[in-house]
Amino acid sequence: MKWLWLVFLFCVLQVPAWSLDREAFTFTKYELDVRVDPAQQRIGVRGRVTLRNDSASPQKYVCLQISSSLGWGSIQIADQSVEFIAQSFTSDVDHTGALSEAIFTLPQAIAPHGSVELNVGYEGTITPDTTRLERIGVPKDVARHSDWDAIGKSFTAVRGVGYVTWYPVAMESANLSEGNSVFETLDRWKARETEAALKIKLVDSGETSTELPKLFSNGKSGAPTYEQMGRSYLIQNEYSFKPLGLTVPLFVIGGYDALERPSLNISFLPRHKSGAENYALAAELALPV
Repeated sequence: MKWLWLVFLFCVLQVPAWSLDREAFTFTKYELDVRVDPAQQRIGVRGRVTLRNDSASPQKYVCLQISSSLGWGSIQIADQSVEFIAQSFTSDVDHTGALSEAIFTLPQAIAPHGSVELNVGYEGTITPDTTRLERIGVPKDVARHSDWDAIGKSFTAVRGVGYVTWYPVAMESANLSEGNSVFETLDRWKARETEAALKIKLVDSGETSTELPKLFSNGKSGAPTYEQMGRSYLIQNEYSFKPLGLTVPLFVIGGYDALERPSLNISFLPRHKSGAENYALAAELALPV
């Protein structure tokens, strides 16, 4: 049996060279359970994604991509695990400058306009990473002002594809050193995902002796639920993006204060209070213009 596995491995690794169309499938629906552990800087995701073949020919091979700082745990079709090959795929659509790509063969080819549902599971850490910008010569201190996404006890803010690929995607490689490659690739992705629906259940847990942190996302939300027993806490809420459109989903967790004005509301960390007040004043002065 070992030799059969080696033959399968060899064949799958040859797929990208001759028949894998990474942009054949459009993600039409996401339903993800996203669990965040700020103390460990970790994220664990389980859920279901629906893919539709938008190419002109039947497709038997699928690739799923997430940030290279995350690792694939499982992929299932109809509750049956599928064998997949995980490999690093260089691409600047993620702040690490690479993606963790899972490639596998479908039980049967999906015809044009046909769909397939997948159950997926993956996890890993999200920390500040300026690899892609430093690779093209941007000084580290400057790069930090652009690629600041991270999970942490004092600060958690994670933007989506184009910054951190924390939900599965599929696209060709893009490099910041190749003109508008990254922007063109992301534009194609967003155009394909215009009518997609994304729903996440965001869960934050940990320990605190102070005020409970707050959850934020730029999706439509329900009412958050809070549980606390001693120092341990659990906070969760659901957010939906329907349609996803050109929105880049993000989530933020932390002990934020709020500054409310007639024209805008600002959430800020206590140490940034003066900056938030200055921003609010500038916004109010600019509003009449």
